[in-house]
Amino acid sequence: MTSEPVLAVVFQILGAVCVGLSAYYLRSYYYQNQVPVLFFLLMATAFLITTFCLMFSSLISISTASFLPKTIFEVIYHIVAFSLYLAASINLMVDISKYSKNSTYDAFLAASIIGLINSVLYLCSAVLAIRSYRGLSI
Repeated sequence: MTSEPVLAVVFQILGAVCVGLSAYYLRSYYYQNQVPVLFFLLMATAFLITTFCLMFSSLISISTASFLPKTIFEVIYHIVAFSLYLAASINLMVDISKYSKNSTYDAFLAASIIGLINSVLYLCSAVLAIRSYRGLSI
């Protein structure tokens, strides 16, 4: 799926942590504006599922694993994932800074920081995908 298979596993782990934290603590966050949390949860879930599907298809099909890095899809996917994960993480971080006395503050702050880390890793993977797409050695 990605130029580096290790990154795909890291995306899965970090994405699962983001989804788990934000989904679990969302029920305690009902009296504030839930839109930033829901946006973050939507982005984390979407990229978790898509990355899993791409990784799984690459694992069960050798031809997919060798063909996919040569397409523009992987480049576009990682750039979009970087952009939306970054936007969702920053949006969540800005929103929860208003409620620093809230009991869910630490959990959402951790989720947004992990989201920022994941977005940086998607950027690194996008750079590797661009190099692979152009036929440059990694």
